[in-house]
Amino acid sequence: MLRLSKKHLPFITGIFLVILYYIPVLILGENWYVIILDNLDSSIANIKMLKDLNLVFDYSSKEPIIGPVTRSAFRAPWDITILLYTFLPLFWGVIVNSFLARIIAYIGMYLLLSRHVIKDSAHKYFIATLSSLCFAFIAFYSDYGISSAGIPLVVYAFFNLKNNNKIGISLLCIFLYGIYSQLLLSGVFVGIIGVIYYLYIVIHDKKAHWIFISALFFLGIIYLFTNIQLVMDFTGGQINTSHRAEFQNDSTIGQIILSHFKLFCMTQIHTGELITIPILLLFIYNWMITKRTDKISLYILLAIISIVSFGLIYHVILLFSTPGSFIQQFQMDRFYFFLTTLWIVLLARTADLTIENKGGLSIVICTCLIVIGCDFIRNKEYMFQAKKYVLDRQTEPTYHQYFDEDLFAEIHEYINKPRQECPIVSIGMHPAVAQYNGFYCIDGYWNAYPLEYKHEFRKIIESELEKDNDLKNYYDHWGSRCYIFSSELGKEYRYGKNCGKVIQHLDINTEQLRKMNCQYVFSAVPILNHKELDWNFERSFTNDNSFWEVYLYKLPY
Repeated sequence: MLRLSKKHLPFITGIFLVILYYIPVLILGENWYVIILDNLDSSIANIKMLKDLNLVFDYSSKEPIIGPVTRSAFRAPWDITILLYTFLPLFWGVIVNSFLARIIAYIGMYLLLSRHVIKDSAHKYFIATLSSLCFAFIAFYSDYGISSAGIPLVVYAFFNLKNNNKIGISLLCIFLYGIYSQLLLSGVFVGIIGVIYYLYIVIHDKKAHWIFISALFFLGIIYLFTNIQLVMDFTGGQINTSHRAEFQNDSTIGQIILSHFKLFCMTQIHTGELITIPILLLFIYNWMITKRTDKISLYILLAIISIVSFGLIYHVILLFSTPGSFIQQFQMDRFYFFLTTLWIVLLARTADLTIENKGGLSIVICTCLIVIGCDFIRNKEYMFQAKKYVLDRQTEPTYHQYFDEDLFAEIHEYINKPRQECPIVSIGMHPAVAQYNGFYCIDGYWNAYPLEYKHEFRKIIESELEKDNDLKNYYDHWGSRCYIFSSELGKEYRYGKNCGKVIQHLDINTEQLRKMNCQYVFSAVPILNHKELDWNFERSFTNDNSFWEVYLYKLPY
């Protein structure tokens, strides 16, 4: 794929720097902080549960395995992310997955820039390396595989196929993207963009480009195979009974405009947060100095503006659409997964032009260093380590502390019942923590679960929702977090043992908890009115190294 020579020394240096990024992780192991949002609070615990129940590769089970959710609701085992989580110790599966995503991000962007974006010059490979590092150090959500990180690679492959070059390697890149990305996050939108580009080149070149369109079908077949259960559920009508049928956008037009202005200034969190202002300033500087505009750079900027504008219009339309309609249930604005790639391509293209001016090299280097610095500022994993080891201030649990297997083993030993015989709920902490540790939870964070169950669960927390309109809308109009909400705690689920928080008056329907067979409550904070709820306080559990103090309450029957 690459012919290594002196001109590729910057590329090799970049590989070394990406590897160096993971040295602190190797030293700290499970004492490393791993991002919790949409990661440890959901998918990681789901995989751990499937591994424990030997259900990773078994789709035959139709019985609920957690709350109301059956095996088919969880991801298929055919993508690389799940295979890594399955065959490696889970923490190291997470780390290896993150490493592979970054390496692919770096190599894919380097190939795209050096082969298709930056013109031949003395600085070509230097600019490609610097820009690719700006991309590789973005805080990607690696649980999504290379949904965002791999877009440069798949774009590189399709550009090759358009020119009938490197067909074998390009198809291999497309295959890798298909089995290492998620269809609903980025795959659908890669396909849509691919079809639009295909129609453009057919009209422009007046030829069929059979290899290009065949590769698009090839990608579609891969997604069909890796998402076969999703397709079966959709065609079988099961999606219509999902809690997603009540999805509703509650934002105001002002909030929508503000959020999309922010999206222009910083890319969406799940695609990796890239602060774009330094790149935009470099573009403006180059335009002011050269007094001319690069056509390709303008097209790229126009594409960015179009994606952000489409998202804005889409969210305004949501305000007037029927709650639970397809447009509400399926997030159609995820073209924003292309934004990180487009901004870095704009950076490289602009840097290539700027570097030719007097003092341009210094400006380009400074801009790229600022972008990389911003990457680390937005990287919660590295910022957590800085707070803990430099400022001696810990605000979040490490991976080990979050799941705290020793502490929950002690709780399991105290309860001394099989998981199916002691369903539990959690308060002030993510249900994923208990789920990861083998407890059967009737609460959880699920992408899709039966609407009927959502309504039944709501009876438990109805009085608490009535106290807080924000929580009420959060559950009623979204509801993927099927949690025991407390108006006194709000939408916070990581109350550590030193938080000093208590719940004065929790208004929970205990009879509904009993009806749903809940046996125990795990609370991260003391519940002062537990006797009024007819709960028995058993004891609290913690230790010197634990982030949590778990207050155990039992529901008498």
